[in-house]
Amino acid sequence: MVNMKDVAMAAGVSIATVSNVLNKTKKVSPAVEARVLDVVQTMNYKVDVKARALKSKKTMTLGFVVSQLDSIFFPMVIKGIQKVAEEHNYNLIFLPTNLSFNQEKINIKNLISNYVDGIIIDSIAAEDDFEYFRYLQGLHNKSKKIPVVSIQRDMTMYGIPSASLNAVSGGDMATQHLIDKGCRKIASIAGPSVSAWARDRRIGYRAALQRAGIPYSSSYVTTGDCSIVSGYLCTKQFLMNAMEFDGIFAQNDLMAVGAIKALCEKNIDIPNQVKVIGFDNIFVSSIINPSLTTVNIPKQRMGEEGARMLINIINDGSDIKGEKIELPMNLIERQSTNPNLRNEWDIYS
Repeated sequence: MVNMKDVAMAAGVSIATVSNVLNKTKKVSPAVEARVLDVVQTMNYKVDVKARALKSKKTMTLGFVVSQLDSIFFPMVIKGIQKVAEEHNYNLIFLPTNLSFNQEKINIKNLISNYVDGIIIDSIAAEDDFEYFRYLQGLHNKSKKIPVVSIQRDMTMYGIPSASLNAVSGGDMATQHLIDKGCRKIASIAGPSVSAWARDRRIGYRAALQRAGIPYSSSYVTTGDCSIVSGYLCTKQFLMNAMEFDGIFAQNDLMAVGAIKALCEKNIDIPNQVKVIGFDNIFVSSIINPSLTTVNIPKQRMGEEGARMLINIINDGSDIKGEKIELPMNLIERQSTNPNLRNEWDIYS
């Protein structure tokens, strides 16, 4: 097996120079760097991650445990994490859970065994699973502590630093917009019950109704799986039940798109008969017809802030239990609640 000494001899440089090139710890001349990298490629040299971790206690690798990798929401989050990781010469491993708590725990163990330096997590753990949160606080691989940062969900109450959103406020904001537009019978298509953000957006929905004096009815709430198909089927069910509604709050944009399709099939005028609002501001929200009013989440910034927070903790060797960054949200009004607006594409949402 080729080792670093072999690479150094073939390139005519010291082992330290090879290490500096591969780990980017010290600058070397472009000519030397090119020669070393050429030898590395020719000899098919692979860095022994475990050996490097045992020696330096750093692998320059971050892990991201993501709940739904197939969601349009997360690519922008991953882009933000990768941007900051690359700026600091870190690699990124991301593992999906597909909303399975068991898979989340398996992914954590896999990342530990891969000697990652830190983990960003979009957890679906139950709020009262204190044993699991203590476990996340104390992750180790032998003597190496592995810090954890939460994104989207505020987990500072469990001692885990977080780059989070106030999902209760977001749900309230979306529902209040429909109320301000004159809606009094507002149906809601909620996200998966295992997701903390879905539970919180539903709390915000109820709070806005209560403040407006509108009675809450569980018959006006159904649960989807965040896909277009589920939003379509949930809305079809509302229609089949002959339920009267003048507004729909879908807890993500994909389900809102499905709701719009179901309403259009029945020739229901959006927004004059039924107004629709989504959540996330993914790119499709501005290009469908009618364009979708939504609550905007700064997705890339969320990833950037989570990665930056984690790398600071790794580099400082600190134990920041209460650090929290709450990301701002804002409402973007489009044609699904306001017929007077022009349809303007925003494909970089």
